[in-house]
Amino acid sequence: MEELSFGTVVQSVCGRDRYRVFLVTELDDSDPVRPVVIADGSLRKLAGRKHKNPAHLRFVARPTEEELMKLKESLSDEQILTICKKYDFRKNIFECT
Repeated sequence: MEELSFGTVVQSVCGRDRYRVFLVTELDDSDPVRPVVIADGSLRKLAGRKHKNPAHLRFVARPTEEELMKLKESLSDEQILTICKKYDFRKNIFECT
């Protein structure tokens, strides 16, 4: 299994958000059960990020170096949404507003 880190694109495999694509925004070592913090820029914005157990996530991809540089400079919901859409092969899931 790929190691999860900032910027990794993952897919949820459990819960109400199953099959949705997210971006790892943080690793929270203070939470032993749910240390991965994710957002998708649409349903889960930066203000309402979700803590998730890594066993409930599937690795999808790592963004390009250019995308990672942009994320590290200034993380925004628009950037997260763009990356999640790029790696999500389902259609129209981000229509929810």
